[in-house]
Amino acid sequence: MMKRKLMVWAIFVVVMTIATIWGCMGIRGPSNVGEGTTTQYTLYRPAGETTWTTTAGEIDSTGTLTAPRVFGATTIKIMAQSGAVSYVKIVAILNTIRDVVSLEVEGPDEVNEGSTTQYHAWATYDDGGREDVTNDVEWSVEYTTQQ
Repeated sequence: MMKRKLMVWAIFVVVMTIATIWGCMGIRGPSNVGEGTTTQYTLYRPAGETTWTTTAGEIDSTGTLTAPRVFGATTIKIMAQSGAVSYVKIVAILNTIRDVVSLEVEGPDEVNEGSTTQYHAWATYDDGGREDVTNDVEWSVEYTTQQ
């Protein structure tokens, strides 16, 4: 009876050790990156020259990924081929760059000659956010006269 318990325990230890070693092998690097960012990936114990590929964005021969622009969270695959072994890592590309979808100018339609007034510019983004960009825009004035 004692031998069976010991044998089961030994099998469990071997399986857990293999799982731990296997988990350490493969592509190392973050699982979440911001769009447009550059991130380095490495291969644990490569078995020779490594060839890198990706389903989106660009990855160079050193494993440096330039994440693509995305509209909403997206996942891509990074693949590394080293010798006869292939590895795949799923990476989430986070939508971190907001795009302006509209620009609104607030202020009076008419201004009397010699007077001053304040205008504000508001940007609306693709994620629904709205921001006062008054100090970030380039302003110009077109003069017209009414008769």
